[in-house]
Amino acid sequence: MKERSQVVLSIDTERLLARYAEQATLTPINTGNARRGRNLCTLERFVPH
Repeated sequence: MKERSQVVLSIDTERLLARYAEQATLTPINTGNARRGRNLCTLERFVPH
């Protein structure tokens, strides 16, 4: 496997949600990691904040 640099993002989620709460949706599972097999990312998995 080819080595690649990693990027670390540090996000102030409290501030982010304070600003975008009306547009935010949450899901009980990690929908962004596809390394171990993809989870189906359907609208039914997301719930209003």
